[in-house]
Amino acid sequence: MRACSDVELEEEVRRIHGGRPERFSLPCSFGTGPDGKRHALLQRAGTTVCVGSTSVGDRAARLIAARLDRPRPSPSELADLLRQLGGPAPMVLSADLGPVAGEAAGMAWGLGVNPRLHLALYRYDGPPDPCRANRSGSRRATREDVRAVADFMQAFDAETDYHSWSGSGDRIDFTELAERSLESSVLHLIEQGGRPVAIGQRARTSSAGQNRIGSVYVDPAHRRRGLGASVVMSLVGEILAEGAVPCLFTQQSDPASNGLYRTLDFTETERLVHLEPTTH
Repeated sequence: MRACSDVELEEEVRRIHGGRPERFSLPCSFGTGPDGKRHALLQRAGTTVCVGSTSVGDRAARLIAARLDRPRPSPSELADLLRQLGGPAPMVLSADLGPVAGEAAGMAWGLGVNPRLHLALYRYDGPPDPCRANRSGSRRATREDVRAVADFMQAFDAETDYHSWSGSGDRIDFTELAERSLESSVLHLIEQGGRPVAIGQRARTSSAGQNRIGSVYVDPAHRRRGLGASVVMSLVGEILAEGAVPCLFTQQSDPASNGLYRTLDFTETERLVHLEPTTH
């Protein structure tokens, strides 16, 4: 077990997924904790079998990926990885690692874990046609849009419980969250009648050849008009123009979102489980 750099992590993710790092958006997120990020490699005889990554200084999820072509890590090995990544926190990992992770959490933290969400990871496999973007007049959000972005984030959070499952247990200041997002992410807005009605975001920089789209939200009064698809494709167009692969997560229990992304040429590449530590 050893710590590693961003560069080493990306190299190992490429090896883990046969040159297709976009199968797991491990090194890529919308921001870092106040103390940066921590990455670690779990190795056997000098060969990496599992990697982990987390933001330091907050309760961000530990993101974990294992080699597809090698035996899965044992509970004791995974417990060592969890200790290396920090104290008790949520975990996002391949669904088939869930039972191992549960036992590992008991070893590492003296706690069990419960499934919070079952997630699907999608990769864009459509034509490399950035011209499909901006078909409904989306634009990049600016600092002047902080209030509107904060309102959207609060509505998104109320509907999806996002920040609860992503590890934030404290009361959320959505204005501060919007300001941080505008610094660390690219946000697109679609407006009608002079006000925003749809929003989506992506990481400001690509990592390991991929870039993750997230927090796509449409005002309930403007749904079923193609606005969600438009803001997604606006983000897709930018990512493709930068030479990266667009990726995104959905909840497996949300048929509308899963159906939408399939119609937009996204392909499901991995099923994941989000585990939350139990309380004492």
